[in-house]
Amino acid sequence: MKIVVIHGSPHDGNTLKLAKRFEEIMKKSGDVQFEYLTVRDMFISPCRGCFACITKGEEFCPLKNDDTKLIIEKMDHADGVVFCAPTYVFNTPALMKNLIDRLAYLGHRPRYTGKYAVVISTTCGVGLKESLKYLSFGTALAWGFRLSGTLGACTHQYNCDIRSQQMLNNRIVKCADLFFADLSRKKTEPVSLGEMMRFRIMSLHSFYSKDTFPADYRFYHENPDSAGRYYIKSAQIPLFARIGSGLLAVIAGRSMRKERDRSCGSPQFLDW
Repeated sequence: MKIVVIHGSPHDGNTLKLAKRFEEIMKKSGDVQFEYLTVRDMFISPCRGCFACITKGEEFCPLKNDDTKLIIEKMDHADGVVFCAPTYVFNTPALMKNLIDRLAYLGHRPRYTGKYAVVISTTCGVGLKESLKYLSFGTALAWGFRLSGTLGACTHQYNCDIRSQQMLNNRIVKCADLFFADLSRKKTEPVSLGEMMRFRIMSLHSFYSKDTFPADYRFYHENPDSAGRYYIKSAQIPLFARIGSGLLAVIAGRSMRKERDRSCGSPQFLDW
């Protein structure tokens, strides 16, 4: 199986060491190939915030011919993905954040439904929880991945005693074993209530905002082969997830309609 590691650190430090240890342990379980995509060595233009990729479609991004397409292709063909970045001031470094910004449309139109991911981060002080949360919920889950686990470590000198190192190694082994088991599954696990809710809410949002977000509307309502349709076709959705997400979606839909009626319906309404 093939694992792609997106390494978003400006240098090869503790976060990369943690990822390499994770790779070493995973390879003990079977035939696993790791490929590292080091963001600092790639050409990724800064996001302009024009919103075109979200509203019109990623093909309308004005920034052409950089390495974002390569990263997408690598993730498309990988069995699993590892998001690997240190913690800089309670978040990921600018290099990693810019890549995530450039792929913002994946949060609206998840491309990796059914695939698994792991998140790795380190800190020398504080902010690890916030960084892991952002890479997990704001990135991996938003893009459609299922999260096999997170690995975080504080590399301050106070945490370098033998006992702390052993505890960290045990967590690495546990996460690596779970990731390998997830990637080895012959059957897809049933869709969770949270996954179903994310799909229904985005689907409703695209319906009520189809004039402003035509790309989302096409993804959820017109393209039968899109990743989002997985939730409609899948027989692996428990009854409680279907019913529960349906009821919650009705409430969310009413809220969206009220918000739409209060606003002008366009993300570019400030003409001062």
